[in-house]
Amino acid sequence: MLVFTNYGTIADVLIGGHSDSVLVMGGILYGEKDQKGAGELLKTSIISGTVMMLIAAVLTIGYSTPLAKVFLNEKDMAFVPQAGRALALAAFYLIPDVISCIEKKYIQAIGNGMYTAVTNVIYNVICVYVIAVVLVRFIGFDGLFLSFTGCYIIAAIVNSVYIIFCSFKRFKTQGENVTVYTVRDIDECIRVSERIHKYCNNMGIEPKRSYYLGLFTEEIGKNILAYGFKKERNNSIIIKVMILGDRITMSIKDDCVLFDPTHYYDTMRYDPDNAAGGIGIRMMMELSENVVYTTGFNLNNLLIEV
Repeated sequence: MLVFTNYGTIADVLIGGHSDSVLVMGGILYGEKDQKGAGELLKTSIISGTVMMLIAAVLTIGYSTPLAKVFLNEKDMAFVPQAGRALALAAFYLIPDVISCIEKKYIQAIGNGMYTAVTNVIYNVICVYVIAVVLVRFIGFDGLFLSFTGCYIIAAIVNSVYIIFCSFKRFKTQGENVTVYTVRDIDECIRVSERIHKYCNNMGIEPKRSYYLGLFTEEIGKNILAYGFKKERNNSIIIKVMILGDRITMSIKDDCVLFDPTHYYDTMRYDPDNAAGGIGIRMMMELSENVVYTTGFNLNNLLIEV
């Protein structure tokens, strides 16, 4: 059983690391009400996770005996055949585990943490116990290891049903309150800044907030163009403005050099030798209500609330 536990710990680290990116990026896309992007993220993550775990499962089954020796002490080598069989059986849970974990992180990212909290208890305690009791009765001790596979298959199916029928309702918003722009050069950046300012005015946003959004667009856009663009790549900046009731959020996403303006601001504002540096970033940080930076899949993601 110790071999199975150690193997599971390693598998959980790999699966958790892969699915955590879904939690980060899914939260960003949900904040932007980007249903299509969120769907693509979920699909891509499940495919890549399945491929990764398929390779791991094949290697585990093919080399179960040598792997068992790695996890056993020298005095326990007599149990290598049993441990090898346990590992071979355990390998079958890897694919449904990574799928259910990705789906769970995705559901959590779109704002339903309660679902994941409740289902974690149901699957990891109740479900696995019931399945184990049933399988052990019919196929013996092997059923204990296969019970995890059955549990994760059920979890993946239930999560899929929830995502298909419930989760995408959370992305619903009025299309006229969301506008998207693409920037690739300085002239385009200035034009988009003016258009965002005009758009916000037309939507009845108070002049100060409309001005701030236009200002942030120009200042941050120019910084990205000047320091982040690479000549050998077809970089672009995607700017999205969302007006949801009294909440106004601007998303700035780019595939340029990774750079965290919030960290830069935190370091430079205490540096007396850099009092005049980063004027655009200073304005954004000090005039906005909240600024959140995240990165994932080599993308910069900046969410600004005004």
